Amino acid sequence: MALSVPLSRFTPRVGGGSAFYVRQHRERVMWICPKCKESIEDQFDSCWKCAGAALHEPPPNDSLLVWMYPAFSLLSLFGIGALADFFWRSPHHAGGYFSLGGAVFGIIVSVICTWMFFSCPLRHWFVKLVTLLFLIPALGFGVITVGSFVFHVLGYDAA
Repeated sequence: MALSVPLSRFTPRVGGGSAFYVRQHRERVMWICPKCKESIEDQFDSCWKCAGAALHEPPPNDSLLVWMYPAFSLLSLFGIGALADFFWRSPHHAGGYFSLGGAVFGIIVSVICTWMFFSCPLRHWFVKLVTLLFLIPALGFGVITVGSFVFHVLGYDAA
């Protein structure tokens, strides 16, 4: 008689398996979150309460540290820029030019000020604006030093 009865009578329509299958219940293994003392199932590796709280933390208080960006820009503009004066050549009191060392210092000043501007966080808009105000003359200084060196090397300064 067992062979004449279709198998579908002993198996559920959804999910398959035997009608006599007994599901084993296993005990839930729990761990306690050290921050909020919430009981968490073992299958999770982080606490659901603490993970959500991390998203709503206020930004760090870096209001004083953020002023290093315009400070480094200013120091490079006047400090390193002053070293470029040692490479100024004025042969006949007519005009002058920067030698290779002056052009290198001009590039260094421009790169430092550009780096400080792009590294400055956007949420401190006033500090970013001050850094931009130092970036503009730094780029001009770089163009002048490199330009005067190139003009001298190409012979355009001899009039």
